[in-house]
Amino acid sequence: MPDAFDWGDPCAVLPLLREAYYALLHGKQVQTITHTAGNGASRTVSYQRTDGNLKLMKQEITELEAKCAAKNGIVKRFGLRAGGKLA
Repeated sequence: MPDAFDWGDPCAVLPLLREAYYALLHGKQVQTITHTAGNGASRTVSYQRTDGNLKLMKQEITELEAKCAAKNGIVKRFGLRAGGKLA
């Protein structure tokens, strides 16, 4: 994992968070990621292997995927229709 990255760029964060997520899934107990804020300050985040953390990480990965897709001009829209009749 790189030493530092900009958390404000979802496309830069996504592969790093995925890597940490999969390492935790495969039995590693703690994963640490260091990132830089827009003002140049560094922050270190550690993720521990718990079911709650894995669910939260998966949610964050899903959100980052959507943000990265939107940043690159890819829009995913899902529509559901209720009711309706076949003629």
